[in-house]
Amino acid sequence: MTTTTTAKPCRYKACKGRIHAHHNEKCPVAASRGSKGGKGGTAWTKARDGDQNGRFTGLRPCGCPKRQHLKTCHLAFSRGPVNFKEVRTVARKARKILNLPDWYQQGLAPAPIVSMIRGVDAICSICGTTHKAVDAAKICRDDIRQNPVRSVCRGCDQ
Repeated sequence: MTTTTTAKPCRYKACKGRIHAHHNEKCPVAASRGSKGGKGGTAWTKARDGDQNGRFTGLRPCGCPKRQHLKTCHLAFSRGPVNFKEVRTVARKARKILNLPDWYQQGLAPAPIVSMIRGVDAICSICGTTHKAVDAAKICRDDIRQNPVRSVCRGCDQ
C-alpha cells in the first residue's frame, strides 16, 4: 500500500493558487523571503556599504568609521605579540632598555605594607616624578620609614 501526498495550492496571493509541486518548481515568493531584511542571508540587498548600511554612525576625523578604526589607520590599536611567551620576552627586553635601579630586585610591592606607607610620597628613581607611595609598582626596602621613599612608578615598570 503506497501513500500519495496531495499537493496543495500555493498560499501566496502573487502565485494565484498555482500548484508548484506539479511543475517541479519552488515558489518564487517563498524563495525570495528573508533576502530583504533580517540577520541572515547573502542577498545583494544586504551588502550595503558606508552610509547605506543601517549601522553606519559616521566617520572620524581620520576617515575611519566611528565603530572601529581601520587596520591600516595610524590610530588603530596595535595588539602586539599574541602568545604569552612573546609577551614575556618583550617585557624583559623593555626592562633591560630601562635603567632600573640596583635595589629593584629587592624592592617591595606596596600592597603588603599599605598601612605603613599611607600618606607617604614617593619619587620614581627612573623618571623622577612624584606620586603617592601606595600607587608605586615597587618601593625600596631601605626607605620604608622615610618620606619621600625611592620607588619605581607603574609607568616605568611596564
